[in-house]
Amino acid sequence: MAMIYADTSQNSSGELTAKTPYYENLVSYFLVSTAALLIYDYCLTLDLEYKFVWSKPRSWSNGLYLIQRYLPLLDTMLLLTTTFVSGTSKKYCYNVLYATLWLHIGGVALSEVVLSMRVWAISRGRFRYLAYILFACFVTALVSISTVAVILYNREHYAPHPLPEPLRGCWHTDSPIGFALIFGILLLYECGCFALIIHPAIYQYKDRQLSNFYNPVYRDGIFQYILNIAMTVINIAMVCGISVDLAYVCMPLMRVFHSITTSRIVLHIREAINISVTYSVGGSPDFDTSSQSDTTRSIAFGAAHSTETEI
Repeated sequence: MAMIYADTSQNSSGELTAKTPYYENLVSYFLVSTAALLIYDYCLTLDLEYKFVWSKPRSWSNGLYLIQRYLPLLDTMLLLTTTFVSGTSKKYCYNVLYATLWLHIGGVALSEVVLSMRVWAISRGRFRYLAYILFACFVTALVSISTVAVILYNREHYAPHPLPEPLRGCWHTDSPIGFALIFGILLLYECGCFALIIHPAIYQYKDRQLSNFYNPVYRDGIFQYILNIAMTVINIAMVCGISVDLAYVCMPLMRVFHSITTSRIVLHIREAINISVTYSVGGSPDFDTSSQSDTTRSIAFGAAHSTETEI
C-alpha cells in the first residue's frame, strides 16, 4: 500500500483538507518517481536478464526470480490508479489497496527467499542447522506480518466517500501501529541476515581481488541490507515522529528497491559464475577455483551444476 493515512482524531473536513493535501502530493511524487525508476532499471538490466534468465532452461529458481522481479510493476500500477483517479468508491479503494497490501507482502517475501538462500550458502559452514533456523525465522516473520495485516487492515479503516476537495484517490484512516509492526518485524529479520553476512564478508575482504564473487555476494549484499534497513527506519520515524499522514512516503520506493537490488545481486552472481567457467576441448564446464574460497566455490558449483541449489 502507498496511500497516506488520515488522522481519525480530526473529523472535520476543514481540518482534513487544510492539513493533508501537501502530504498527498508528496506521496504522489514518490510513487511516480518509483514507477519511473522501476521501468528504467528494467531497461538497464534487460541484456543481463535475457542472457542469464530468459535464455536459460525453465527452472524453479528462474520462475522465482521473474515473479519477484516483475510483481512490483503490477502493484505500482494499481497504486497509481488509487492515487490519481477521482470519484472512487469505498469498495473499490478497499479491494485495490487490500490487494496491493498482499502483493507487497508476497513480493517482499519472495525476494527474501532469494536473499535467504544466499545467506545460507555463505554461512552454512559456520552454523549447524542454519537452514532450519532460517526457515523457522522466515516462517515466523511471514506469519506475524500476515496476522497483523489481517487484524489491522479492514473495511472500516477507509475514509468515507466522496472525499472533500481538493483531496482525491483513496484514503486509509488508521493509526500507524499496523505499519510500524509490519516493518518492524521485517527489520528484525533483515538485521539477522545482515549479521550473518557481515562476518564472512570481513573475513574474505583480503582476497576480494582474487575472486569474481566478492562484489556480488558480499559487497552488494551488505549495501542492500544497509539500504533496506535505513529506509525502513526513516519511514517508521517519519510516521511515528512527524506525522501519521506521512505513512508510505518511502513505502513504494522501499518495495521497488527491494526487488531491484535482489534482482541485480542474482544477475551479477550468475555473471560472475559465467566468467569463472572455462570450457575444455571436449566442451564440458570446468571451474577455475584456485583463487576462490570454499564459500564462493560452493555457490558457483551449486549454481552451475544443479538447478536445485541455483541462486
